[in-house]
Amino acid sequence: MRMVEYADLQCPYCDAYSLQALPTLVQDYVRAGKVSMQFENLSFIGPDSVAAGRTAAAAARQNKLWNFINLMYLNQGEENSGYVTASYLRRLLGAVPGLNGRAALSASVAPSADAALAHANASATQAGVNATPSFLIGRAHAPLHQFQPKSLTAAPFETAFNALLTRTSR
Repeated sequence: MRMVEYADLQCPYCDAYSLQALPTLVQDYVRAGKVSMQFENLSFIGPDSVAAGRTAAAAARQNKLWNFINLMYLNQGEENSGYVTASYLRRLLGAVPGLNGRAALSASVAPSADAALAHANASATQAGVNATPSFLIGRAHAPLHQFQPKSLTAAPFETAFNALLTRTSR
């Protein structure tokens, strides 16, 4: 089974999902090999979103995307307050074990970082996603559909995952 999350690293609702639901879903479904998760970074709230998104794309090049996302949400500031500074990003990158912060900072200003953000935006447009967080779920190798949870806690995701997993195992 697969889930794609569309989020903005400045979005307080995305932060709520990351703190309230994601740890349980990773523990019970991702680590158990039942669900694969993909993150698509929509950077539309403002310049801080773009700077964070470009840096997330750079962290992804070192297979440290989820580590960086987690730290972004744990240290999220007020939307569009200018908190995503170069020193803030250096501090977060430096806190990710095994990540080369200097290389990530260089990669964050490379065309590939812009390409990752453009790809996420195109994917969101194609899927009809226009808000964050938004989710697509479905069985592996099958079309995904939008999933609108009633809350950003683990429970609605678990219900949807279990229903899809039950249908898959039949």
